[in-house]
Amino acid sequence: MVSDSGVGFDPQAALSGPGLGLISMRERIQLVKGELSMESKSGRGTTVYARVPFKPEDYRTSLAG
Repeated sequence: MVSDSGVGFDPQAALSGPGLGLISMRERIQLVKGELSMESKSGRGTTVYARVPFKPEDYRTSLAG
């Protein structure tokens, strides 16, 4: 979770706009079967939540590889 007390923005507009920041974050999280969500309000800041599942057995196989 990352948050700030900035000016805020419309997350839907940002995801459909020309920028790549949020789109890139979402794609990277999806690669590891995670979830990305945001809360933002005008004049009240933004909070970005990234949740990634962690299963140690998944990583032992790839490291032994």
